[in-house]
Amino acid sequence: MDVPHRLRRAWKWGRFGVEMVQSLPVHARQPQQSVASLPGRVVEQWQLLLTNAITANDYYLYGLWRRDLSWQQKQEFVGDKDRSRWLHLFNPPAYRFFTDNKLVLSRFLSNAGIPVPRLLGLVGPEGRAETGESLRTPEELRAWLADAKVEHVIFKPLLGWRGNGFLGLGERLDGALEWQGIASGRVTFDQVIAHLRAHSGHSYFIVEERLRPHPALAVFAPNVLHTARIVTALDGEVEVIAGALRIGTGSTAVDNFSKGNLAAPIDLATGRLGRAAGKTSGNMVRWSTHPVSGAQIEGAIVPDWERGLAVIRSAARTVPFNPLLGWDLGFTPDGPVIVEANGRWDPDVTQFAPDQGLLGTNLRRHLERRDAVKLIGLGLGLRRFATGGNPTYLSPSLTGNRRDPP
Repeated sequence: MDVPHRLRRAWKWGRFGVEMVQSLPVHARQPQQSVASLPGRVVEQWQLLLTNAITANDYYLYGLWRRDLSWQQKQEFVGDKDRSRWLHLFNPPAYRFFTDNKLVLSRFLSNAGIPVPRLLGLVGPEGRAETGESLRTPEELRAWLADAKVEHVIFKPLLGWRGNGFLGLGERLDGALEWQGIASGRVTFDQVIAHLRAHSGHSYFIVEERLRPHPALAVFAPNVLHTARIVTALDGEVEVIAGALRIGTGSTAVDNFSKGNLAAPIDLATGRLGRAAGKTSGNMVRWSTHPVSGAQIEGAIVPDWERGLAVIRSAARTVPFNPLLGWDLGFTPDGPVIVEANGRWDPDVTQFAPDQGLLGTNLRRHLERRDAVKLIGLGLGLRRFATGGNPTYLSPSLTGNRRDPP
């Protein structure tokens, strides 16, 4: 074993030690969450950390302390930590611009005939409206918003994620340059500028048409576009791996699970919803009806589900260089619309909602074909899975090099 390899291995064990120490306060705060003993939970979580990247927060989020789950079922859950190690094998960093840059995604899919929100402009140092007006300064933005009578739009960071930096404007109000905020009160132009400046880490914001939820989903919260997170794998054909509907509670303008909203599993064959799941005090709670509106969730059918799957499959085929993506699909009165694509998607929603680990789905087959299962965990080589043959990383290219992206 050469010196660099020894150093890398020592560094990985060091990281494991740090994670072990950091997990202890999390376990200590959960004394009543399981009939299992505290030491037993700690040791079990450490085992899953090594092989599945399950942190202490993941362990309690997914309820992996439960004795009704077998050890095999627990090993099917994938932690969020270091997910880039296995996702990059499918979605190379060189192509990250496609999913990270919302302007590139919008133009690319639109030109391919995939339905996306209507792009209105880009605000920033070299910003410009789609109609040609410059949007580089507050004064130019003010003039455009006033002259074009802009309303029912959203602002979001060009390189943002998890709903951070989102601002929604509804109907334009009479008098001054003001709007009805989405899930908030009146929003003035000065507040728009203050919002953009509060997220100074983002140089650019895109401005898109606000999408309304389909009436069948508006019963949950009428001002929120409830989107489905759908994971697809492209391997000759597009396979839909998992799906969950993110359901807004109405307390915020976005439906992101990380913002305290709900997620319901979707039966991929029928579009039927199961009980919704959410986090309360860091733990899983399930609802058959919406906790705010009272609308029935369990048993409801996602509208235009077959049409939505067709849109997802068409979109996935346009990006063969990113064969494992997490798509955000909105359902509107005019049909399904691709809102975002994620190359470094979080596994939480598609595991939390159905109460099943992703390694219990066909994702495992795609991981095994590329010898990627061993990359899940802290990289200490402790996970052993049969690959069922020689591993392949991507379909062979015309050059014959399996590792070259197509």
